[in-house]
Amino acid sequence: MAALSGFIETRARMFFMLILFSCTSLSAQNIKRSYKLLEDSDYIKAHDAFREVLVSGKNNAAASFGMALLYADEKSPYFNLVESWALVRHLQPELAKLTQEEIEIIGDYFLNTETRKSSRPVKTKIEYAVSIIEAKLIKFIREENNLELVNDVIRKFPDFRHYDNVVHIRNQLEFRKYEKQHTLDGYLEFMVKFPDAAQVEKARAYINALAYEQAKQAGTVEAMKNYLSQHPGAKESASAVRDLHAMAFGQAKQANTLTGLEDFIAEYPDALEVAEARQIQQQLLYEHARKIQTLEAYDEFIRKYPEGQRYIDIFNLKSLDLGMKFLSAHPLPESDVLWARSFNKEGYTALPNSCLTSCPDGSWVIGANLKAESNGTTGVWIIKTDSNGKMLWNKDLNGTGNSDVRLLRVSPEGEIIGAGCIQALNDTTEGIFRLFKVSSDGRMQWSRTLGNLRVLSLLLARNGHIILGGYKIDDKLMAHYAVMVVDTGGRKLLERTYVGKGVVHSLGEIQPDGILLAGSRWIATMDNRGYLLSELPADPADSLTCAVVLPSGELAAGGLRNHKPFIRKITKANKPVFDKELLSADSALTVQLKAPSAGELMTGWTRSPEGDKIFRINTATGDIRQPARLPGPYRLTASEGDGENLMLLMEAEGQLLLIRQREL
Repeated sequence: MAALSGFIETRARMFFMLILFSCTSLSAQNIKRSYKLLEDSDYIKAHDAFREVLVSGKNNAAASFGMALLYADEKSPYFNLVESWALVRHLQPELAKLTQEEIEIIGDYFLNTETRKSSRPVKTKIEYAVSIIEAKLIKFIREENNLELVNDVIRKFPDFRHYDNVVHIRNQLEFRKYEKQHTLDGYLEFMVKFPDAAQVEKARAYINALAYEQAKQAGTVEAMKNYLSQHPGAKESASAVRDLHAMAFGQAKQANTLTGLEDFIAEYPDALEVAEARQIQQQLLYEHARKIQTLEAYDEFIRKYPEGQRYIDIFNLKSLDLGMKFLSAHPLPESDVLWARSFNKEGYTALPNSCLTSCPDGSWVIGANLKAESNGTTGVWIIKTDSNGKMLWNKDLNGTGNSDVRLLRVSPEGEIIGAGCIQALNDTTEGIFRLFKVSSDGRMQWSRTLGNLRVLSLLLARNGHIILGGYKIDDKLMAHYAVMVVDTGGRKLLERTYVGKGVVHSLGEIQPDGILLAGSRWIATMDNRGYLLSELPADPADSLTCAVVLPSGELAAGGLRNHKPFIRKITKANKPVFDKELLSADSALTVQLKAPSAGELMTGWTRSPEGDKIFRINTATGDIRQPARLPGPYRLTASEGDGENLMLLMEAEGQLLLIRQREL
């Protein structure tokens, strides 16, 4: 019984092996037939034959490879590179399962279809064929521009060697779709869906451009501000900024208020429209200042617009208004005042040593010395006015330290020559005197220091030379009369220091070529080379403080005698005409005289502890007319006559006053 059972088992095993062999043989025959049909380009029958094998054995590597070749053939009606790659993507691990017979079948196929015969191993040829299919697929994807195809590949083959390239192609195709829509929302959607796409920057550029157009269409400042804040770095930013400026300026211009324009200028200081805004603002402020006529309104306008014709107009309105108000509060005695102007500068206080001179055309130049309220430094402020005291221009002539101007003269050409002192900050010495020249329109021409010469008088000679009179200190600290002559370019021509002790207070020109020197106790004339022609020593008790050459060529000199003012007249031959004490009841600190501009009446004034006093002197007799003491606030610093009227320059309570009155 056992023997029978073994016999049956053996026979069954043999039968199973026979069936298996038959099936394998049949499968090999079908694969061989399928490749033969493919070799003959009978694609339909080959497809059916390969499918039949795959249906019966899905993992058959030979059939899968053959079907992949069929799908990869452009001539095949079943051409589908995606399906071809789906079959071969897992082929590499299955190559080891190929039977020898299948390898021979595939080898025969290659041998019969190769254009150039190769002796490479069949498996190598299979791998090469797979790489060809892969290359065909990526090439097809690049050329087809089919979004559905690309998405299919991305979905099915995440491990595809060219996956990133396919994604890039997908992004390109998607972006073209959104480009056709060309909407702000569309590009935003693209950036959300494909944040890593190379086209994101281009999408952002489209978004910036579309958003800019929307902001422009809105036409509001807020819309353009939002655009700039939400789209930083956009190519349209520069245009958007210009549009924003234009819109904001349009609003401010329409409102036409000082506040609105001020806010626009403050918020958009770089706007092209700022210049126009300032012009409108200037006009509004100008009209406001003219309307309300207050010091605050004047100062606000001058502070904001310190140049231009409107500035000059407001400056002159302010100067006349303040001058007349001050004069009304402190009237001058027995005077017929035509007008009074105040020249003040915000943040500065006028000092009582300013100077005044007339110009050939009837205008005036004021040399104002100011002290800064912030730090106490002093500086020079030159003001030119017309014949009625209206400011034409003003200039600061300050350096790095303290400076002042003590003397001014104007040449026939209208050029201004000035002398004063400059001093380094924190320097306790008097400083160094300088001479400077300013053009008729206020431009500094040159400035020269004068060494150890202390200048007290300045004369512009008819030959164009500039003559300076003053003193020098010797080793024993004694003052000696000194004179210097320079040309119109500031170059020194000669310098003389005389033996006599004292200072040269006044200079005058005597026909034909003489120069008058009036010193403390000495009156002399010199030629144009600095040599003395004549000398007239003064009484030791006298101290001359001024001298003028009268139209007749005679000399009038004023000074102090026992602290009392006196005046002396001398002929051309140095012979006395009269010698009179002035205002005998007063003591004085100084006496100043101005030669008559017409007739025989000369202006004089004295400074004393009791106050300044101004008077008129008959040059023929020495008689005094209409002496008048100035009220306490006034300190006279200069006086000039124009033949009919008298110009008085005064310092009062820190402001500079120019007063015009009829001759006393």
